[in-house]
Amino acid sequence: MVVDKKSRQIICTAITNGRCHDFRLFKESRTFIHPDIKAITADVMRWTSDFNTRDLDKLLSHYTDETVVVVPGAPAARTAETRRALLKSMIEDPNLKLNSQECSRVEVANSGEMGFAQCTYNMTMTDPISKKPVIDKGVLVEVYKKQADGSWRTVSDIASSEVPPVK
Repeated sequence: MVVDKKSRQIICTAITNGRCHDFRLFKESRTFIHPDIKAITADVMRWTSDFNTRDLDKLLSHYTDETVVVVPGAPAARTAETRRALLKSMIEDPNLKLNSQECSRVEVANSGEMGFAQCTYNMTMTDPISKKPVIDKGVLVEVYKKQADGSWRTVSDIASSEVPPVK
């Protein structure tokens, strides 16, 4: 986490699965985290849980009607039907497990209408060629839009694998 010492405002935050932090020191610092940053950060953590429980409806609930999903090796999913089909094919993989998702940057625009999370991921999945479990890792960017009810939902979900494609 990077904090402006003068204003005590969070500049960026990191979230992770399985790392140890000294929360006592954090609480004592009384550092203010903007509620919108907290909301986006919480949503990113729900992604991990929703993938690992393979709950298609929960996964789709992160999106708006206009969300575009871009993942390696697949055409961009621009409609509710193509988003559903893409996520369904992913969670039907018996080896699928989102091992970690760590965000190095979570920001909200000054207007309070848009935000984003810049993350890395590590997941286990089935290699389409060998049919064996493989580890995929890469980067992703989730662009969020604040909804009329005050919640945050993803409008752009872009992932880029660092693992070269099998030839």
